Amino acid sequence: MKAVLHGKTILFDTIIDDGAVFYENGRILAVGEAGRLPLPAGVEIIDASGMIVGPGFVDIHCHAGGTCNMDKDPAGAAAHHLRHGTTSLCATLGYNLSFPEVFGGIDRVRAAMEHGTPGNLIGIHFEGPYVSPNQGTNHAKALPIVESDFEEFGRRAQGLIRQWMYPPEQPNSEALEAYFRKHGIVSAIGHTDAPPERIKKAAQAGATIVTHMYDAMGCWRGDESVQETGIIQETVADGALLVDSFIYEIICDSQAIHVKPANLQFIYKFAGPDRIALITDCFYRDYNPADYPKDHKRSVPDLNFTEEGVLFGSTLSMNHAFRNFRRFTGADLVDMFRMAAATPARAVHVFDRVGSIEPGKDADLVLMDPVSFDVRQVILKGQPVL
Repeated sequence: MKAVLHGKTILFDTIIDDGAVFYENGRILAVGEAGRLPLPAGVEIIDASGMIVGPGFVDIHCHAGGTCNMDKDPAGAAAHHLRHGTTSLCATLGYNLSFPEVFGGIDRVRAAMEHGTPGNLIGIHFEGPYVSPNQGTNHAKALPIVESDFEEFGRRAQGLIRQWMYPPEQPNSEALEAYFRKHGIVSAIGHTDAPPERIKKAAQAGATIVTHMYDAMGCWRGDESVQETGIIQETVADGALLVDSFIYEIICDSQAIHVKPANLQFIYKFAGPDRIALITDCFYRDYNPADYPKDHKRSVPDLNFTEEGVLFGSTLSMNHAFRNFRRFTGADLVDMFRMAAATPARAVHVFDRVGSIEPGKDADLVLMDPVSFDVRQVILKGQPVL
């Protein structure tokens, strides 16, 4: 048996200032105040004094980690994020990949999970291959929704799919929605120009997640409302906010470029921590930000831009997204861990075993500096990572 003692321990709805987390065989046995729980003979103690102890992060939208892409080396990408506290990770295979690349990625994710390498992969997130032809960095690669294609994707990834994104306004989207319902697949809307009524219908058809809220979202009216009133109205974001059941993915980079500070504060106030899932949307970056002057877009250390200066995801890890969101919104620690662990776990239906510190759940823990939120220790199913 092992015990993490004396850390500021963050539970689902409260904080224990001098906490104790006991675990054995990869599962949490007991949680409480240090000194009030009996200390069994021979227990191995990890002293977390001066640190935050929280549930391991759950990232449900991640394309890469470090120098590794999910389609080529999911184990390497997952290991990068594990070192930064992500103990549950969805491998995102995006619409910018060819079908053979996606199929190879599926096979490699399956192999990594079967071998338990590195142990934090929980399945696949399909971001596409269908998107609006107007939304996203590679929107020129938008494909029509074809039943034989998505059935082949589903067949190859059977048993691995955690969520699947689609643009509900595109032709034949109803057939895809029916496929999701038939197979119990968690679906998300994103990279879309859908009007509010179609978004509501998507929710009624089963969609529960909004892919990176505020990003790659258009307006079905185009520029009409700007010309009439000076502001874009009836955007996808507006329509998504009308659905009470949605969970909103949020990318929170250090410069608040993906989502501006006022929007971060609004979505936190409006939706609350039980409907926000922090994500990294991390991509592989093939340049060094230090090679660019400070006023250049490519100088930002946690962002990824094309040579043309188009935003192309982030290079975030979850502890950095956590730090940024707290800085921009002032969210308390209980809410922060809900958004970085519990809510994303609920979104992809793994909250029964991860996402919070509770007896019976996996012993997935992250120990962080209380000021910088740098990761000091990671425990994955009871085993130390750092």
